[in-house]
Formats: sequence, C-alpha cells, structure tokens
Amino acid sequence: MIQWGQGSIVDPDFFRNAQEAYENTILAIRLAEHKDVQLPVMVCQDGFITSHCIQNVNIFEDSEVKKFIGQREPVKALLNINDPVTMGPLQLQDYYFETKRQQEDAMQKAKSLYIEIGKELTKLQEKLMSI
Repeated sequence: MIQWGQGSIVDPDFFRNAQEAYENTILAIRLAEHKDVQLPVMVCQDGFITSHCIQNVNIFEDSEVKKFIGQREPVKALLNINDPVTMGPLQLQDYYFETKRQQEDAMQKAKSLYIEIGKELTKLQEKLMSI
C-alpha cells in the first residue's frame, strides 16, 4: 500500500472473479493513459480466488481491446530534442507542491472518468458476449 500516497490510483475493489479482474485491467490502462489523468493505476486482486482457482474468463479479441484502449499519445515525448524535458525520481521542494496539486486534480478527474470508461466497457462486453 506504499503507492497509495505517491500519486497512483489504487482500485481497492478486490474482484469477485477473474472476469472482473481481466476487465478492470483493460479499464485501468485506458484510465491511466487518459490525457486528463496520466497517473499509474494499480489493479488489485486477491492472492487466491482470482489467480489460482479454475474459472471461465471471456477473453475479448485483441483488435477490440486495442480499439477500446486507443493509441497512446504522450503529453510530452521523452526524446524530443526540440522540446526537452527532464523526467526522473528527484524533485526538490520548489516544484513538489505544484506536482502534488496536479496529482490531486488528476485524481478528481479520474473518479468521473472511471465511471464513464466503465460504462463504455460494459457496452463493449455486452456487444462481444452477444456474438
């Protein structure tokens, strides 16, 4: 749980089955890469029921998942010599609070986006299961 205060979104719902863990992993990727969030998302699951038991999981077609997630478009490219940027683990006090404020704003946006993306994933799941 050390990531809780470090700017990671932690999905605390320990999923009831492997299907929920699978679908929420797909949701987490889209949420983490959303232009208004840009934060890591941790998908939590228990250490036995969803990982070691035999359960049926409906796997979506790769093409459908890629279409749902979309192409990643980074806000800042790491290797752009025309717009250089420093990324790393060190941040001194003069910018620390600015970053924490940006994380807080992103967390607030993530709450509503989680619901919105979840509804889109439900539509995708219903469409794929009806085939």
